[in-house]
Amino acid sequence: MISAENITKTKTFTDVNFSFEKGIMCILSPADKDKNELLTAISGQKALCSGSLTGEAVCGYVAKGAPLPSNLKVSEYIGFVMRAKGVPFFADELKEKLGDVYGRSVSSLSNLMRYKTAVIAELIYSPDVLLLEAPSFALTFEESEDIFAFIEELSAETPVIFTSERVSEARTYADHTLVLLNGKQLFFGSSENMIAETEKEGALTVKVKGDGEKVKAIFEKYGAEILQSVRKGTYKCVLSVSESEKTEIRNAVAANGLALLEMKSEGDDLKQLVTVLTEKENALRMAYEDEKAEAEIKTLNQLKDQLTFTHEEDNVYETDDDGDGDEDKNVSDEAPRKALSEEEKEKKRRALFGHSYESYDDDDDGESTLFSSKN
Repeated sequence: MISAENITKTKTFTDVNFSFEKGIMCILSPADKDKNELLTAISGQKALCSGSLTGEAVCGYVAKGAPLPSNLKVSEYIGFVMRAKGVPFFADELKEKLGDVYGRSVSSLSNLMRYKTAVIAELIYSPDVLLLEAPSFALTFEESEDIFAFIEELSAETPVIFTSERVSEARTYADHTLVLLNGKQLFFGSSENMIAETEKEGALTVKVKGDGEKVKAIFEKYGAEILQSVRKGTYKCVLSVSESEKTEIRNAVAANGLALLEMKSEGDDLKQLVTVLTEKENALRMAYEDEKAEAEIKTLNQLKDQLTFTHEEDNVYETDDDGDGDEDKNVSDEAPRKALSEEEKEKKRRALFGHSYESYDDDDDGESTLFSSKN
């Protein structure tokens, strides 16, 4: 089981959740940073800020474009990986997958064979999961189909997580898809459910390169709109066909020596998918906030009903006892005012200076001379 719970990495992604046991999962996003940072976090190359990943999985990792050392032979690179991982021997079945490539120089390999070689090298130490950055990068349409057929074969024994910005790859080859936008998770689920979010298959767009007459001969019978690109010999054909007819078109293109550059349905448009998922998320968030506000108002109303308030209608200080319409003061509650004698006033004045009354009786007549005319 490969799973993540609320994993977060500052300034990269937040609260990402997924779980799958076997097969292939695609991390789909228009930005490389979203996809690759998450992949390196899963591999353990970069620490998480919060959240948890299941277990201590051993991960095989192949970077975008498979940057192998070009100064080595494939056999030398395999030997280097074996020593680094402490693997005593190279399995015959893996050597068979390489074929004659095993004795060749890395620099002589095509983009397709270089990526395959890098994947096989990671399989030497039997990882729990394979993490692949953009397997179809710099590959033609036919080469992309080849590399994913290879990945599907491997996934029968080893779960695979790959990154892409092509919805068509997620829907065709992945069992589960995780969609990210600016580090925020928009969707995780089966690839079928992801495509269902767009609610349509849409027209098919096919880009091919080759002889114009052959292009017309293949696509005109499907009622395709054929547009010639500014690049010489490149054509864009827009049509509506069934899944079985898509296979027919691929076979016809290959049989006529044309290069198939792209085959994409309208429902495979990443921008459209992200827009639909974003709108859905916003709608769910607004519905949640409305429901929360409604619940808070209901709670306040319940509290209000439970509380009782009493008010004093009469003020004891403002009464009209004689019924003349004027308010009468309740003088009984007022403290009576008392006039102070000169002696008491003198004592208060002395207290301000911290002296007793008697200390300034210079002539012993019982009167203070502090404020008298004598001083």
